[in-house]
Amino acid sequence: MISQKITIIVPVYNAAKRLANCLNSIVNQSFANFECILINDGSTDNSLEICQNFANIDSRFIVLDCENQGPSAARNKGLDIVKTPWVTFVDADDYIMPSYLSNFVKYNTDDETTQVIQGYYCEGHDGIDNDTIYNSKSFIHTEVDCNNGLDYVDTNNLLYNWGVWCKIFNTSLLNRYRIRFNENIRCGEDGLFWHTYLCHIDKIIFISEIGYTYFCPRIYSSISRQGTTTYSLPQHIELCQSYKTIYDRLTKKFRFGLNSKKLLLNLYLDNYYNVILKRHDINNSFWPDITKIRPNHKYFTLTKRGIIYAILNIFPPKLINTFGNILYH
Repeated sequence: MISQKITIIVPVYNAAKRLANCLNSIVNQSFANFECILINDGSTDNSLEICQNFANIDSRFIVLDCENQGPSAARNKGLDIVKTPWVTFVDADDYIMPSYLSNFVKYNTDDETTQVIQGYYCEGHDGIDNDTIYNSKSFIHTEVDCNNGLDYVDTNNLLYNWGVWCKIFNTSLLNRYRIRFNENIRCGEDGLFWHTYLCHIDKIIFISEIGYTYFCPRIYSSISRQGTTTYSLPQHIELCQSYKTIYDRLTKKFRFGLNSKKLLLNLYLDNYYNVILKRHDINNSFWPDITKIRPNHKYFTLTKRGIIYAILNIFPPKLINTFGNILYH
């Protein structure tokens, strides 16, 4: 059990309709030794005013007002000023149960390489349950030593459960390895952050308690979530390189079932072949970086997608790009 102070980071973007509910749920935590950093990410509604009102009443709230740069930049601004040993995240349109922080405190230890993950509810548009993106779930209490290579990744849906809420992160570990949200990525940035953090921990404690309610609207709007994002070529290459590295590191650390292996491979290979097949803006200056992220035989699986990618990979990348330009443009 830890008694150390915890920081909650909340990125806020045009969340006025649900923000007070979120912040009231934070105020009502049974574990009171926390601070809450609210980053107003250039909201055009009265979100900033709501944040400031809470900060005026409760000194545990800190407000940063920034130009709109997206949730990754907002969360990073919070991480850069965290002074507590532990940090967790809440989205501005979600809310937490009074036990959310105490659930972490009950099971967490002072070991920086141990992470606690709790369950969550999923609330859809107009209060209707909506599990189309994340399934509502709770865990059976399990303590797992990552370095033993136990086959629990698929069982606990670990890689798919990539929201940064419901998890508690060690600040020293985040700073030591410079783990931050990639500000170039506006879709899936939380998964990239979470999968990177996984590379550096030794133990995960899954708990059966549920302390978080995730709001899953049919139309995203609240924290700069804009759906599908078009990446520039350097961003696409960077995302591909990141997931190639993550795949290499995590497959050494964990014993993967097929579903988890396919998820990580697809995050890598889909991005690579999207670059090769669909980009018409590749000039000679980019080919050295693309060559570095080209997959070899170990990244292909006996699935339909894996076989197609393996066949494509027989041909030189420049030839595939030429064919793709004819096919897609």
